Amino acid sequence: MRKAYKPWTKMVIAMMSVFMFTIAILGSTAYASSTQQDVKEPKTTTTESENDKCDWVDWDAVAAQAIGIDTDTLYEEWFANDNTSIADVAKTRGVEPQKIIDAIVAAETEWLKQQVADGQLSQEDADLFSKETEPFAKEYVETTPVVSEGEMVDWDAVAAQALGTDTDTLYNELDTGTSIADVAKARGVEPQQVIDAIVAAERELLNQEVADGYLSQKDADQLLTEIAPFAQEFVEMSLVEEEEVEE
Repeated sequence: MRKAYKPWTKMVIAMMSVFMFTIAILGSTAYASSTQQDVKEPKTTTTESENDKCDWVDWDAVAAQAIGIDTDTLYEEWFANDNTSIADVAKTRGVEPQKIIDAIVAAETEWLKQQVADGQLSQEDADLFSKETEPFAKEYVETTPVVSEGEMVDWDAVAAQALGTDTDTLYNELDTGTSIADVAKARGVEPQQVIDAIVAAERELLNQEVADGYLSQKDADQLLTEIAPFAQEFVEMSLVEEEEVEE
């Protein structure tokens, strides 16, 4: 038996827009302070259960908790097809989507208060972010997790290729709880090389999205500016399932 690595790419769609919104509102200083901490060593906690391992609010974990399921079950039901939103998952289980939105707002409010208390954010920035949280949470809950007809860059596969290996080997090496950056260093590869490969792959996809008319050049350019810091986060953190599974 081995521990199953939770592929980060399942969460990229869900969290990319959340991170970009956070960066836009709070600025690079606040973002840098959050990325310096590994998710296994949080400076603050925001909600109980899975979310207490993060030094930001894990909206997926909050949503799952509000629905009464775990994140794996949420992902299975949410990604079951291209037209399912978290709101749909909630309704199927007899939960009002507004309950999830309220839970996210409450968790973000708690997190923001702690950030202000710790001197990581000014009250002005916290108030600005707080004002925008509910409409953004509503969009998160109601949006289907697809990127232009389901196309996306498989960051796991790109990282593995940059490391000169395959995804199965990458997952096995991540079973120890190491990050992709750790795996890269052990293989004599600079972590930045993995980040650059991800950015290049995303740039290629975005260019295609623009060419196909699914995305404006302005939106593509904005997304591209935010990919590098998010890719760095992906490379530097380890995400390993707690439970063991059969091979």
